[in-house]
Amino acid sequence: MKTLVSKLRTSGDIDFKNSTKQVSRAKDFNISNNCYFCVFDKSDEALVNDYEDILSKLLAGDSDVAEMFKQLITDFLINEPEVVNENIEDEWDGLEVSDRLNYESPIPVNPEQQKILKALNNEKCKYVVVEGPPGTGKSHTISAIAFDYILKI
Repeated sequence: MKTLVSKLRTSGDIDFKNSTKQVSRAKDFNISNNCYFCVFDKSDEALVNDYEDILSKLLAGDSDVAEMFKQLITDFLINEPEVVNENIEDEWDGLEVSDRLNYESPIPVNPEQQKILKALNNEKCKYVVVEGPPGTGKSHTISAIAFDYILKI
């Protein structure tokens, strides 16, 4: 976090082990040790319902949901998940062309989707973010992940 704060040239330092509210400011944004969930005008109502369900379970003391949520927040704010992108890229670059072109999947997958599947099969990878504008294959990637899992069990 110190590296990020120094590169972004924000004012102040944030100690995530200290639970008091802390903010590091820059001209266009703030970094804080608070956790925010944002719902935007164009968001799907299902997402709002999911957040409400999570909050109601947390308030009701559902220990499984609370533990899962606590672990997620801890992993991202304190433990900082290990980044495997570079390793996956190096591994991809080392593959033969035939290995890049032949991937066992019931649905076609492009190289970026194959790299995501390789990341998920990496023992150091705990979380993956699939993002992009509409129509770029996010749902297809999730389907490929599900098929990959099904084929392995």
